[in-house]
Amino acid sequence: MNLSHIALAIGLSCAALAGISFTLTDLGALGTAGVVYDINNAGQIVGARGAGTSLAGVIWTAGTASALPKLEATASQAYAINDSGQVVGYNGAAHPTLWTNGVPSDLGGIGADNAAAERNAEPWKQPAC
Repeated sequence: MNLSHIALAIGLSCAALAGISFTLTDLGALGTAGVVYDINNAGQIVGARGAGTSLAGVIWTAGTASALPKLEATASQAYAINDSGQVVGYNGAAHPTLWTNGVPSDLGGIGADNAAAERNAEPWKQPAC
């Protein structure tokens, strides 16, 4: 399976998808605010599941979900994953977080702009193609 094809398939016609091989994996219930943000070349997927303060960053490996540890009791999300399995996202009140082997590191407060964690992840993230 070429993982980059999944991202490219969005918005393409059925004819454009002819000959492309990929596998869909049921990730289970995501909760009312669950979301998937990124996938690496090893097929690891990151996002969040749950809702409100129970929203928690998650990594799926081979279809099995593992919650990423929170630094605070409030919500967390995982925005991006590189091919080494390092994950970036946020914890609590806009604290960008790096998880390495599942261990969280607070990268410092960034105010209310949680999206900055994802934007800042791009330089270390390897392209999918």
